[in-house]
Amino acid sequence: MQGISQYADRLEIMRSDDCNGLRLRAWAKIGDKAGNSLERGDTIELDVRLGDVKFLDRTKVLGIARDFDEDFDVIYLDFGDWHWEIADLFSENSDQSLTATFLTENATIDDNIWPLDGFSDQVVRLREECAPDPQGVVV
Repeated sequence: MQGISQYADRLEIMRSDDCNGLRLRAWAKIGDKAGNSLERGDTIELDVRLGDVKFLDRTKVLGIARDFDEDFDVIYLDFGDWHWEIADLFSENSDQSLTATFLTENATIDDNIWPLDGFSDQVVRLREECAPDPQGVVV
């Protein structure tokens, strides 16, 4: 899903490896390259909300693209694995947006907003991927 931050605003929605739910990951823009002291594996504080409901306050840095642009870095974040019920909550609130406010002092990360329209369709496809084939194997 595309967000409102320019260049690095993607929210990735994929099925978890065990098919028990969703995995959420996000790309974010670090506007101040010189002030970026984050490293892969760091944990940073943030405030991720669906409307007024807070559902995430920490995330792990999966990677940093320092060569993406000469003016900014791009960071790849793990928003964790979530049971299918979170998808239902997102779908029920598809008129709202998912917002992320970054609270770390180790980098200036652009806040972001992801609209949830189309989220339900993506979840249906992911759940179908988790359906076992005739031999009972999830592909």
